[in-house]
Amino acid sequence: MPELETIFALVLILLGFGFVIFVHELGHFAVAKAVGIKVTQFAIGFGQALFAYRKGMGFRRGTTEAEYARRITEYLQSKGISPKAKPDQEPEFGQDQIAEASEALGLSETEYRWNWMPLGGYVKMLGQEDMDPTATSPDPRAFNNKPVWARACVISAGVVMNIIFGLVFFTICFLKGVDFPPAIVGAVVPDSPAATASAIDAPEDEQLVGLQPGDKILKLNRREVDDFVGVSVGVALASRDAPVDLKIERDGQPLTFRMVPRPGDQGLLNIGIFPPTSTQLISKRALDRAGSRLDGRLADSGVEPGMKLVRAGTREVERMDQVDRVFARSDGQPVELVFDAPRRDEVVMSVRPVPETRAAGDEVEEARSWLRHWMGLIPVVEVRQVLAGSGAEEAGVRSGDVIASIDGAPFPDQAALVEKVSARAGRTVQIEVIRGEERLVLQSRVGRDGRIGIIQGLATGSNRFATVLDRSPMASLRWEPGSRLVEVDGRPVTTLAEIQEAFVQALAEDGSRSVPVTVELNLGADETTIQTRVEFDEESRSKVLAKGWTAPDWLAMAGFETLRVPLRRDNPISAAILGIEKTHDFMIQVYITIARLFQGTVKPSHMRGPLGIADEGTRIARQGWPYLLFFLGLISVNLAVINFLPIPIVDGGLMVFLLVEKIKGSPVHPRVLNAANIIGLALIVTLFLVVTFHDAVRLFGGR
Repeated sequence: MPELETIFALVLILLGFGFVIFVHELGHFAVAKAVGIKVTQFAIGFGQALFAYRKGMGFRRGTTEAEYARRITEYLQSKGISPKAKPDQEPEFGQDQIAEASEALGLSETEYRWNWMPLGGYVKMLGQEDMDPTATSPDPRAFNNKPVWARACVISAGVVMNIIFGLVFFTICFLKGVDFPPAIVGAVVPDSPAATASAIDAPEDEQLVGLQPGDKILKLNRREVDDFVGVSVGVALASRDAPVDLKIERDGQPLTFRMVPRPGDQGLLNIGIFPPTSTQLISKRALDRAGSRLDGRLADSGVEPGMKLVRAGTREVERMDQVDRVFARSDGQPVELVFDAPRRDEVVMSVRPVPETRAAGDEVEEARSWLRHWMGLIPVVEVRQVLAGSGAEEAGVRSGDVIASIDGAPFPDQAALVEKVSARAGRTVQIEVIRGEERLVLQSRVGRDGRIGIIQGLATGSNRFATVLDRSPMASLRWEPGSRLVEVDGRPVTTLAEIQEAFVQALAEDGSRSVPVTVELNLGADETTIQTRVEFDEESRSKVLAKGWTAPDWLAMAGFETLRVPLRRDNPISAAILGIEKTHDFMIQVYITIARLFQGTVKPSHMRGPLGIADEGTRIARQGWPYLLFFLGLISVNLAVINFLPIPIVDGGLMVFLLVEKIKGSPVHPRVLNAANIIGLALIVTLFLVVTFHDAVRLFGGR
């Protein structure tokens, strides 16, 4: 059952997170013992103890402190030893007396405890209190009486242990193998930095403009990359307005493209590329979890969820960009697709390519835009998928619905739809959809994240359009949102593919530059049919005729999984070397992330707190133990870096105070320590609340 699987994965993450904290505190504990510091408590979590263990007493529900104190007192009093009285203080025994009694009774001086709030841990040492700098002790075994070098070793030991165990986790993972998206370009966003960049090592070649699907990424800013995640993270952490160099390999030729990342939908810097898509269809279980279903054209041909597309035409394929190349070379002839799956018969289906107009050379963005939008026409929005449990699902929205209006605005394009829905965050929005011959008016709840729970796409199987782009051949048309292009050069057209093909045929005849069209204008209750002509100059005409062929849009959106390949090493030494590289990379990324947080290119909403870590970790843990270990390695390295930041109350802040003490020859004044600790605690609590709020919005905002 999915629910039990999720609960089990969550338990594994919590146990693993507790182990990472245990390792950190174990470092402090072991070194403190080694340098002769008395440790009174070793705790996982904060707050009151759920249970505790002390040698000589065994396990106890709650703490052993009261019983320990009682036994010590009774023993010492039986020996005629009375506690020392101090002015204005409770009588107490000396540390040497307590140590003598503990040894005589066979009791450990250290209590090991598990506290009720497992979000951290601590080692309590005699003469050291994070929130009370005045809590010193005259005992020679007290923390405050040890030399600076010994205290520095104790403080840094937790970080060192986390780095060591992070390395161990990564080494084990890479011996087994962990799947990552390979460093290959799967898709390029039109007009993005990646689409418009030129090859700096071949600037005279006008054909080498933009990255292409299938490009293998070798280096990012002269640093080798192993997987697509490294590329995405490296770009996201780049400096604002600073160019990045991407070295790629295309058809055996190395090329370097320079581009300036820009903020994407989530505010993080990106260059507009996506990881490669495999030819493996997602499973029925994954479809059910997402509240979706397999595309009807595939299902009608006998294709089932979980099948794999193994051959396109005569070529064996593993990535969808390879499938696209087969369609591009098809000359418009149908392409035979072969799907296969273990213990099932293969399924063969024939798919006809659709025309594609391509920009060539280094045209300006306006020219690129209208070519990519079918000579300036922007299709209306179609619902590709409705997410389970979303407001759209509750309202009755279905896959295949065409958005006829949103909040009163007729036939919005994709950007307008997002803007209208976002403006109604936390409220409801009215949606009118076209479903077959019906028009339905629905009321959908909008989540606090400004979403209704749909994945949108372009209605490529329709002849209805949302708008027309300026400076495009179609700009001369009188256009209203939702109008339809019904005839091109006397030829009835009902889909984008038919519209493209009709224009190509019309312009190919006798050097024609003028094409008659028939448009049904959407004027509310009435639809007026007009006949007009679309005029092309020689440049725009030649661009339309430079057509190619591509796979139909529905095939690319059919639900293929992201391609993942194992990152693995064959022996422990190679795995350890890769583990060292990854540990170093992740440590640097944390520091850069913090720097970009202050620069504004990374926002608090991009970070994850306990809720986000638990949610992401649960998803990863379901993939198997290598992924769980990899995730725990990430957590361990992150914990090491964050703990060693120069923030009061964490290990890095304590190291700063020790450095100051070494320089000035005396400890920092308690009032200064108190003030710094309060500021540090306030900073940590504020950050905790902010990231937890964003975690909650991500997890529950749409519900």
